Amino acid sequence: MQLSVSQVQTLLCDNENHQFSQLGLSLLVTRLKREFSKEPSDTLLQRSTQEINGFLKKYEKVLGKDHSLLSTL
Repeated sequence: MQLSVSQVQTLLCDNENHQFSQLGLSLLVTRLKREFSKEPSDTLLQRSTQEINGFLKKYEKVLGKDHSLLSTL
């Protein structure tokens, strides 16, 4: 699964607190949201997209329910 830049932007700008079953994914999204709120730039958005997609690729077998939640973005 790969998220697009617009999906990551939606995830980072959304005020909703998504509850992921995987702690690592929750921590990653929380950290990136905090960084993006301080400096909302295209460069950071691109880097965040790459980082999230790298995480999703590496841990795709254990993401389960989180995969379906992310696909609704």
